[in-house]
Amino acid sequence: ASASARTASLMVFAMPTPEWVLRSDPVAWETHARAAFTAQIDGECPSDVSRKNIMNYAQGSFSMVIDDLNAVLPKPLADIALNALQEEGLCEAFDLRKNLVSLKKVLLHCWHAAHPVEHELHRLATFWRNDMHFDNGFAQCDRYREICVTHMRCKGAAHAAYDGRVLTKQICCVPRHPDARRPARLRELPNSLTTRSWLLQAETALRGITSGNDISGDDVPRDASGDTGTGDTSVKRTNGTSRDNCVDEATPGETLETPARGALNVFLENVAARIEKTTRKRFRDEATSREKEETETEWPCHLIRTIERVLIARGGSKALAIRDETKLYAQVLIDTANQFDAVLATLGQKTLSVEAVLRDDFGVDGSGRFRTRGIDFFEPAVLRLKEGTVFDRLRGLLQGCAPGTRDIASAVQNIVNFPSKKQFVSGDDGGADFFPAEFTLGRSISVHRSVVEKWRPVMWVELEVLVPGARIGDEVINAEVGRLEESKLEDVVSGDTKVASMSQQLATRDSGHAWPPDSGSTPLLAYLRGKQKCTGCGGDFGSLWVQYGTCFRCDLIGRRSGRCPRSAGFFSEKDTSGGGSFEGSVTCDTKGTGPRRSKKTCPANAWCPHHSRCLACELLSFPGCSACGITSGDGEDIGNLVETASDGNVCVFLDFDRTVCATKVGASPIVEAKTKSDDESDATKTVTFAEHDKHLMSIATSHANTHVVTRNRHVADIVLFLEHLGVRDAQKKVHHVGKGASKAGVILGVLGEFSVSQKRNGKKKDDNDDDGANDTNTPSALFVDDSIAELLDEQVAAIPGLTRVLFSRVVA
Repeated sequence: ASASARTASLMVFAMPTPEWVLRSDPVAWETHARAAFTAQIDGECPSDVSRKNIMNYAQGSFSMVIDDLNAVLPKPLADIALNALQEEGLCEAFDLRKNLVSLKKVLLHCWHAAHPVEHELHRLATFWRNDMHFDNGFAQCDRYREICVTHMRCKGAAHAAYDGRVLTKQICCVPRHPDARRPARLRELPNSLTTRSWLLQAETALRGITSGNDISGDDVPRDASGDTGTGDTSVKRTNGTSRDNCVDEATPGETLETPARGALNVFLENVAARIEKTTRKRFRDEATSREKEETETEWPCHLIRTIERVLIARGGSKALAIRDETKLYAQVLIDTANQFDAVLATLGQKTLSVEAVLRDDFGVDGSGRFRTRGIDFFEPAVLRLKEGTVFDRLRGLLQGCAPGTRDIASAVQNIVNFPSKKQFVSGDDGGADFFPAEFTLGRSISVHRSVVEKWRPVMWVELEVLVPGARIGDEVINAEVGRLEESKLEDVVSGDTKVASMSQQLATRDSGHAWPPDSGSTPLLAYLRGKQKCTGCGGDFGSLWVQYGTCFRCDLIGRRSGRCPRSAGFFSEKDTSGGGSFEGSVTCDTKGTGPRRSKKTCPANAWCPHHSRCLACELLSFPGCSACGITSGDGEDIGNLVETASDGNVCVFLDFDRTVCATKVGASPIVEAKTKSDDESDATKTVTFAEHDKHLMSIATSHANTHVVTRNRHVADIVLFLEHLGVRDAQKKVHHVGKGASKAGVILGVLGEFSVSQKRNGKKKDDNDDDGANDTNTPSALFVDDSIAELLDEQVAAIPGLTRVLFSRVVA
């Protein structure tokens, strides 16, 4: 309500006595409660909360519960109720949620850090796949084995982090109303863990040993669900709906008591018992002997019902559900980690490692001597090697995910045991995460980088041997020399790897040959080739070596030169800055040649020098950059940013089309349709509204300082749309920006008015106040838009204290 209306309501509202409240009937109490909420609380009345309008209420803090109960109950009764809620652990439930949200972000940053390392290890293992081939006599298999084992361990740890991220996000996103059922991934635990498929594969393979079945073939054992256990992070969809957001609803006529509803009922019973005990003691101690007989100490059911509605509206019910789900998830992780350890122990006892087979059956001793089939080893050894390879892959994956899973299990259990202790602190940029010293998942992932750093230069050296001119940057070979001296090659290649054959190829190569590799002259690069065409060099590569139409070499050239390699026209001019020579741009119009490069050119200010990423086309693949002032997120992430702002002291600016609303290209959010009627004059119109993002709309309805900044010209329709969904003073909160104008003008104007009002109300913080003043994760203003062009606008970027968020519903 407006300030004047609220003042008028306060003038006619009077708080009743505790005695009246305890003796009130449901009708009288409902009348009082609505009058109290209207007079003192912004937003919709908590008495009206339902599954339909639950997103219209501000939530997420125990202080909101305090305000609501102080508004509707006399102070003695409000104190009793609040003390009972605290003693039953409601404050700890809110604190647990905050810790879990931070853990969710830490795990996302671990996943983002692990993914490029795992991808690079996959490339190295593919590049040297022939090291383990019979034609090469296992002369250089030590290198391949080191890379392959590291790759499997890194992949296991990466997917442990991925599972943790997905499940903690699912827990944080449990429905706010207790009558909505659990998300699908939580109901499917532990089978929804991607790492569990590897566990089931290992158990199946071990049973094959016991039964005497041959498991040395290429067939991958499947679990009961048909999953191949590859740790695939793709989300299964049904009718276009992600399992992450799948919440089952009760069918008409069906009554379901969800775990959240059951937990809330038990919680309210305990709270009611505490309230009655405290009320009896306090009021009877203060009453005279005659008054003791007349004093009512039992709280009527309609008062407990009001507390229940307040808990549902303000996120208390959700916090309790998160607490219970976190306890269950911690136990699932502990059980799963124990299963990983047990299967690993069994693998160690009953199976041989690949190294043991190579040493005992093939005579591989690290000398690099060629081993001949039928002379140095025979067919039984080959079968044992194939069987060992199957178990070796599973062993590596489990060795990676087992400690990671136990690490996450310990972290989640500590959050359950000490919910009010701030254990994890994380923002949207992973550069300054705070976590306990015993949380080692990030370090266990980072150790695998040393293998990449050790062997990646060697790969480029051998690539230069096979394809002259392949090396780039600091590793470019002088074209006048035309050969790489053997002494330099020996410095790069580690261990006892033989270099004679490579030196001979360098000496006899065709100096005119250049990138991309020719299929006829470089048969050793068979694993690089495929059907994906690089739009930079025109070569045909496998999907592992091409991303978004650019091969791994052209991509590196672009990043080293500080330009987006995916941008149109990047290779349109002759470029030799990275050691390569490209003239002309390859057009991918033929079907089957891979993804076509975007016709748009990424703006120069979209390049992030801190991460060597393009903010225009790659922002969804990394968490953003705090130094550049841009991050990415969905509605839930933006809601968390608003909640972390101290005292709600933040202005939020939302785009409309494809952000708040599902409209596009300036369409109206209102759809009008005539109903059928025999008499045309009696035809009536029914008005329906376009779909909207529930999380952003929740911010708009519950956060008073939320504004819509749009280029959509249907301002009046947008106002009606927002008013229909419960946004107060919508007329003042919708700002239209014409074509060619910057949205910075509106943002600066609103911020100026907000600053003046804060000073007038005495809410501006003192410059020496350290309470949140130096918290870089608490922005003074948020600008949310689905267009990177709007976020990169120079005038918008120049606004101090403004955090720009690229809105997307597909952010991991």
